[in-house]
Amino acid sequence: MALPTSGPLSFSQIQGEFGGSNPISLSEYYGAASGVPSSGALSVADFYGKSNVFTFSVTSNQKQKTLSSLATSAGWDGSAPIVCTINSGVYMWSDSTGTAGFTVNVAGATVNNFGRIIGKGGKGGNYANGAGAAGGTALQISASGTTINNKSGAYIAGGGGGGAGSASARAGGGGGGGSGGGVGGNSSTRVGGAGGSLGAYGGNGGSVSGNYGKGGRGGGNGGYGRGSNDQKFWGAGGGGGRQLWTGGGSGTGAGPGNDSRIGSGGGNWGTSGRASFAASGGAAGKAINGTGRTLTNAGYIFGGT
Repeated sequence: MALPTSGPLSFSQIQGEFGGSNPISLSEYYGAASGVPSSGALSVADFYGKSNVFTFSVTSNQKQKTLSSLATSAGWDGSAPIVCTINSGVYMWSDSTGTAGFTVNVAGATVNNFGRIIGKGGKGGNYANGAGAAGGTALQISASGTTINNKSGAYIAGGGGGGAGSASARAGGGGGGGSGGGVGGNSSTRVGGAGGSLGAYGGNGGSVSGNYGKGGRGGGNGGYGRGSNDQKFWGAGGGGGRQLWTGGGSGTGAGPGNDSRIGSGGGNWGTSGRASFAASGGAAGKAINGTGRTLTNAGYIFGGT
């Protein structure tokens, strides 16, 4: 905890906060905290209100960042315990299912999340038995002693799995992309819809005579490839969105899974994509992956922890 801001302040209190050896000398503590001189005259008064904990806030959207890189940019000395606050409305996001939206890689750190930590959605399967791809992790814990406080109104959401493509080798529809920006699967003649940007729906799949997979909100439908009985009308799957909402982890995206010609829907946040007639949907991305941490949650968590 921080030292007193006024009144008596002893050498032993300073040592208790910053460590050190006996006999105590103020020269041990040059630059020990922000505002403490790194050379020249040093007095007990320089330590009023100072703490050995490095506290900083993330105030803008960050893509695939680690805690150590963000803290270092904010002035961290590489050794002080870290308390990181992710501000309301800030996205910690990923555009790769193989990399988490945010990675905590400093031992003993505390993360207070008021924002949105999200994983990447899996790609929808292409036509002709294409399986949906797995969604990505939102928050990766790779250091021990981590404390995560997910605050009221905040989100930690794994990417949804991609929906499976159709079984038709001649002209089937593609599967929908999973929530978190998963790309829709291709049909035999059209390209799948793009994943949505932050806070937006995914794009519609390529259309054939008006038949296509509709892009998803990112809390519901990833979209699905479909068409008429005439093989030339099969459309591509819709892209998964990156829009969060309170029901975002309640189920999988729309899309029939019982017709060999039709691709299926991408998964909601933190849920698997839907299987098609002959192929499997992608696995759900985890909300939090890793051990050695404590979690308190007053917000929304979609996906495994």
